[in-house]
Amino acid sequence: MSTPGRGGGSGDRDPSSRRGEGRTASHRHRDLQSVPSSSREGGRGLGAPPSACISPAGWRGLRSSPFAHRTPPRLRRQSNRDAIPRGPLRCDGLGPRSLHHEGARAARRGRGHHRRSNRTRLSAAHATRLAGREDEPVNRRNPGHPDVLVVGGGPAGSAAAAACSELGHSVELLDRDRFPRAKVCGCCLADRGVAGLLRFGLEELVAGGEALHSVRIGCRGRQVDLPFHGSVVLSRETLDTALLEHAASTGTRIRTRVRARVGRDGTVHATDLDSGETFERRPQVVIVADGLEGRALEDQPAFRWRVRPRSRFGAGLTLAADVRTEGAPPPGRLTMLAGRGGYLGMVRLPDGRLDLAAAIDHDAARHEGGPSGIAARLLREDGRDELSEMVSEARWRGTPRLSRSRRVACDNIACVGDAAGYVEPFTGEGMSWAIGGAHRLAGLVDAAIVEGRSLDSWRMVHRRATWFDRLRCRNIALAARHPGPAHALLRGMARLPILGSRLADSASGVAGGHRNTLAMGVRR
Repeated sequence: MSTPGRGGGSGDRDPSSRRGEGRTASHRHRDLQSVPSSSREGGRGLGAPPSACISPAGWRGLRSSPFAHRTPPRLRRQSNRDAIPRGPLRCDGLGPRSLHHEGARAARRGRGHHRRSNRTRLSAAHATRLAGREDEPVNRRNPGHPDVLVVGGGPAGSAAAAACSELGHSVELLDRDRFPRAKVCGCCLADRGVAGLLRFGLEELVAGGEALHSVRIGCRGRQVDLPFHGSVVLSRETLDTALLEHAASTGTRIRTRVRARVGRDGTVHATDLDSGETFERRPQVVIVADGLEGRALEDQPAFRWRVRPRSRFGAGLTLAADVRTEGAPPPGRLTMLAGRGGYLGMVRLPDGRLDLAAAIDHDAARHEGGPSGIAARLLREDGRDELSEMVSEARWRGTPRLSRSRRVACDNIACVGDAAGYVEPFTGEGMSWAIGGAHRLAGLVDAAIVEGRSLDSWRMVHRRATWFDRLRCRNIALAARHPGPAHALLRGMARLPILGSRLADSASGVAGGHRNTLAMGVRR
């Protein structure tokens, strides 16, 4: 004879008869059905409605399956054509830290902790939406407005919009530019950024990139060649447009040539730059990804920039594909030149154009005729006279001061990408941080919409995810500011190649098993 369970039922009774017919109507969550546990598990399981219970033979089969041993009894789910195809999920009204079934003892309600768990639970409304049975407007607070509004269509904004849309939320993206567009950027996507693109299923985009295999570092005429694995070269015109199209394919509404500002009450005021039309959006969540030059948060004192006093500014130039001058790097090689007044990076784009990006001191630029004068001198010091002449006559594009920080979240507003802070891009990881941050932020946005939570937790998540990489980049950029120590370091790397290889991997953010993400057919 079986021992009576502690949940109040008799152990020798058929499990399917533990709950009465009268309780079927009180079982509110029909898409997630729980089956009772055996007596040796303390009777903590919840009974399913009689119409959905299984036979004793089926019960024994479930108890003997490996799946049953891995899943808590209160969360086991039966085969149901209306169930969510994502495995066991926790809903409001189920579980030991929420409301118990009517048959549970009052003394055992809330067992385990005196407060509710911080783990994200899927509400019944959100579960219905994921199952494709949502007929009401998605934004219940402000019908007719999107759940999520994203300001900025760069890698961070497009990736965040796509990730939130894939979770079932209505998303609208606004950007002030028309695509495709050129940006001041090193155009090098680090290994973790490639992994983020593959998570979106953009294998063709990655395969069309130019894989880097080496880096040449120069300082005061001394050069050293090092292996450089894990990064891919993609032009910003190609990358930004592909991510924006992917966001649109997930259901995101895209509007370009629109300037947006976030009001103090969270309302987004937008202006169409072509027609002059003005409109407002009242989303549940606002994601700001408008980069260094964005002004979406000018009316939000909590998001004021804190710029480092000696911060450098960025400058960029793209030369045509037919430029084959002596000193231009071949495809697959990143060239970095450091010296007094700044540093310069060069790389061949997949279409053959030559991309140049530099970080320049303000004082040095005033004395040497702007970024073109600094870049020309760095090229001459490295013996690239023909290329130096060419860049000295070209017109460079500039950016605001680079190294800056700000608060990244407050209430229902969150910043991602360059809009969340910036360090000097010596290692070219800015786009990778942007795509990775968008993936992380999407989960918090989902919890904010479904459960009404604040996005303030994004501050801690963002800090934990980026502090080490930012510290590493600051140290490398600091070394590049002092040509003397940098020159001595190059001598050491030339004598000890293993030291140079380790430093190159550290600079590119490659660690351990991250290199395998390029096995999707990147052009080499």
